[in-house]
Amino acid sequence: MAEDTLQRTRKLLEESATAHAGSDARKAADSYATFMDEAAIEAKGLAPLKAPLARIASLKDKKALAKALGQDLRNDVDPLNNTSLSTAVSSASGSRRTSTRPKRTSPYLLQGGLGLPDREYYLDESPRMTEVRTKYQEHIAAVFKLAGIAGGEEKAARVMALEKKLAQAHASREESRDVLKANNPWKRTEFAAKAPGLDWATFFEAAGLRAPTTFIV
Repeated sequence: MAEDTLQRTRKLLEESATAHAGSDARKAADSYATFMDEAAIEAKGLAPLKAPLARIASLKDKKALAKALGQDLRNDVDPLNNTSLSTAVSSASGSRRTSTRPKRTSPYLLQGGLGLPDREYYLDESPRMTEVRTKYQEHIAAVFKLAGIAGGEEKAARVMALEKKLAQAHASREESRDVLKANNPWKRTEFAAKAPGLDWATFFEAAGLRAPTTFIV
């Protein structure tokens, strides 16, 4: 069923290339065509990445980091575990009805920041997972090299160490699927004490979350 859906979606996108310019169907088709144009992507090289890389390089203190993390907050995971449980950014948000107050919608804040699927990929000492970690670190080093960033192997080791530290603090996949643990409200004023180390006021401001006073964590 999933494969059939993918094929049908592809057909719809390709057929939409003849739709009226400016229509939603044509916009979807144009986006798909741009995504599939590998030659154009390769020709641009690193040019599209210069601005975000410069923004990262400009971060000089924790306040600037908190602002950047807030700006990168994405609504790409499902707090009720119906779809994706992982995100590549440091944390992710969602907005759903709460478990105990179904008529009220509340923002959710979820763990993230791992490049591998979940914490077990970092903590499982089996030969298979050890091999995965080795190849993943090699991949990170290769990406640094492709980006023209010196010291790729050393930086890849630091990235891997940071992701392992994040993984150690993550809830397991089993815990994440426990629906009762999706009802964990924190007041905005509690974040500094419960999750110290991040400038949460700056984070929420940058994320556009100025109004909510309570979050489900």
